[in-house]
Amino acid sequence: MQDNHDFAKNQKNRYSICVSVNPTFQVGIFQEIETKCRRPFSHSYTSFAIGVHVTVKPNTNSADDNHLKTLSEYLWHSPRRAALMVGAGFSMNSRHSSCSSKRMPRWNKLVQTLSCELGYNTSQKTFDPTTIASEYAAVFGENRLWEKIRKMIDDNQFEPSQLHTRLLNLPWVDVFTTNYDTLLERTHAQRRYSPITKPDELTYAAAPRIIKLHGSLPSETPFVMTKENFRKYPQDYPVFVNTVRQALIQNAFVLVGFSGDDPNFSAWLGWTRDVLDNKKLPVYLVGLEFSRSKRRLLEKEGVSTIDMTPLNGEIDHSGALSQFISYLENSRPIKDRYQEWPNIS
Repeated sequence: MQDNHDFAKNQKNRYSICVSVNPTFQVGIFQEIETKCRRPFSHSYTSFAIGVHVTVKPNTNSADDNHLKTLSEYLWHSPRRAALMVGAGFSMNSRHSSCSSKRMPRWNKLVQTLSCELGYNTSQKTFDPTTIASEYAAVFGENRLWEKIRKMIDDNQFEPSQLHTRLLNLPWVDVFTTNYDTLLERTHAQRRYSPITKPDELTYAAAPRIIKLHGSLPSETPFVMTKENFRKYPQDYPVFVNTVRQALIQNAFVLVGFSGDDPNFSAWLGWTRDVLDNKKLPVYLVGLEFSRSKRRLLEKEGVSTIDMTPLNGEIDHSGALSQFISYLENSRPIKDRYQEWPNIS
């Protein structure tokens, strides 16, 4: 057997693999590796027990690859300096508790429901979420808006998925979220996070923390959604704003579950723009199929994109997030993980 074997492409995970094996091992070892290691690899992975060295590179473009490498260094190498912000898109990976096919509603579904009650023809026009929420609160009152949010999200009917567990098992210094649901807090991860729903809880909660920035079901209101909520947020919640700003200054900052036009994303980008202008550590937005113009716009606003769209084939958002998490999982330093290599015997 030759020392180096190049697997040009693993079509399932769209990764390039190079395996080096001591010649004394049997050919069958490659089949064993393929069978027992079904997740994407990244960087170098060595098993001291069997003498196998695997190096894998994701088929992203060079800029995204460099961003992933830089992020993994902040995440894993001491002192660990990577913080996370989770948006509504990540909640779409939840599981319905009754095993039904029902999914967590998207922003546009909630906006469509509110628009219909306001008498708009939703088939002919798309609506700005904050505008519709503001109109709804003006007509029916904020309490009814919040009750509508509770009813539509139906938090107790959804459970965290394996993606939630894998994401929170990574060593983030803190996790921020604009989501109202409690999926992150209910995730049974190996790392223990202190949930924060009120600013005064920050004074005594130990890190790492899950910090709920925009309210939390069932009753931690207001649920930040109207234009007035967003306008007054820096005055109403200065402690939260300053905590995010401090995290931006001290850490690489990763955003998942957001789109570039998400109102929550846009608001936080505005509130922290003065920090981003002078920030030396990176801010990353993870997603799919960023256009060239969107990349350029975000770069001007201090945000680098990590596009997990493969060079060949198709992948959905859950698959892209899984691939992103896998890259970070497998970026863990070899000295910390070599014992996790599967037992091939």
